[in-house]
Amino acid sequence: MKKAFTLLYSTLGLLHSTLLFVILTLFFVIPTLGGISTAFAQESADSVRISHSEETGTLEKQRFIDRYDYVFMTKVPTKWMGKIFTNLSAFEVPKSIDKDYFRNNTDLRVGIEHKVTPSFSIGLDIARNQFSPFRKAYFYDKNPSKAYIYLFGLNPPVARWVTSVDLKWYYNMALRIRQGKSVNNFSGNYFSLKFEKAWNEENFRTLLTINNATDYYAQYYSHQFSVSYGIQRRFFQFGLADFSISLNRNTDQIVHRKLSSLDGNTPVQFPLQWSTIKQDVFYNPDNNWSITTNFKVGIAFADIVQGLHTPHCEAFHCLVNEQSLWKISWPQLRLSPVSQTIDGSLGFEQKIFHSSFSLNTYWNYSLNHLRQDSFFETTPTLPFTYNIVNYINLQPRWYFLMRTLNKAGKAGNNLSGPYAGFNILTAGAYDKYKTLRLPFRYCYTGILLGFQQKIFDRGFIDISLTKPFHESTQSVTALYNKKPVFDFKLGFAL
Repeated sequence: MKKAFTLLYSTLGLLHSTLLFVILTLFFVIPTLGGISTAFAQESADSVRISHSEETGTLEKQRFIDRYDYVFMTKVPTKWMGKIFTNLSAFEVPKSIDKDYFRNNTDLRVGIEHKVTPSFSIGLDIARNQFSPFRKAYFYDKNPSKAYIYLFGLNPPVARWVTSVDLKWYYNMALRIRQGKSVNNFSGNYFSLKFEKAWNEENFRTLLTINNATDYYAQYYSHQFSVSYGIQRRFFQFGLADFSISLNRNTDQIVHRKLSSLDGNTPVQFPLQWSTIKQDVFYNPDNNWSITTNFKVGIAFADIVQGLHTPHCEAFHCLVNEQSLWKISWPQLRLSPVSQTIDGSLGFEQKIFHSSFSLNTYWNYSLNHLRQDSFFETTPTLPFTYNIVNYINLQPRWYFLMRTLNKAGKAGNNLSGPYAGFNILTAGAYDKYKTLRLPFRYCYTGILLGFQQKIFDRGFIDISLTKPFHESTQSVTALYNKKPVFDFKLGFAL
């Protein structure tokens, strides 16, 4: 009762300036956290009589799901998830497109992940891959003058089955579940331990009998252990994204095929007469350490929430107005004792006044250092030392749907949406060998068509296709040869 009088006195003190408002307030129902349900007032000419009553009240627990929960499905419990995904870190961009581009650059995998406990999951995936990221077979001959004949895969390997098993520890998910911030699913930060194996051995069915070669060497991918830290998110029901950085212990197989006469003394005669020669095959493992970045995207098949209306504009900032944008792409990083590679880009885009036109520029860089030792003492070490490539893009852009979407209230005056324009690229490369330096200059102008989208406050994606109509180069052959050029960028926006 003392609490009730204190509360009423405070209320009258705050509202004393308006007597009518006091009277209305005294007859109004006032909810309180202390459990007082109502207060009534009755006024008479002689006195004022106030009565109080107490009732046991309940405050219904509310579950609030913000835009982050909607987009990344953090409040949807899931124990099984199928997925089809690829590692975008294997993409070479910008790159001209031919019939083998996506086969060479796409590590497409099918997998499944199961939650054993809220903190631990186990995953399996499988791929059949002929090219990247699995190394092509390299053929060498002991004779230094012939060592480069077999380097560039004149006898390419067949497609191979590759499987992996992945144990993930979602280290803070149990705590987030107790705090009511998440439920048991696959959207979380993790540490993982992974083993990957290429199952079928390379089968070199033919020999390259150029220049009377008798010794052949091949190097191919065998298996790999990885320890990773990553961030995995399921988004918009069927989307999947996984950023990670990994420490890898990979093993290649080095194969030496040696042809000799049956007696071991007579030189091998050409053309080859298999009835007079024998073939010896030697296998040696080649172990190496590396640090790599990975960005996997794909399709997730898991629990589908019926009637869920995902606020796409909340995630994509459709109605936000923007005049400029800094863009830093997710870097492709590979560091090992024998090679160091980093690829990335830095971009800036400025809208022209408040129109649908903008001026965009990218600086694309690729830094490579390689030390490729010989397999045996008689095989020469390749002399390549390092390579630096710079691409500078200048792109006048027209966001041709901006005005229409803006008038319909579906988009703000920003730098997101489909666009068309021109792409002017200037490329410079500098290759340093032990005894040779090769500068390179190249430029092209082409028609540009693409799509850019801001993601939340600090993300962006930019996909484009350019058809060059003019090229100029100081090299023997054109870099793109007027083929369509594909570019893909995803990263951080400021």
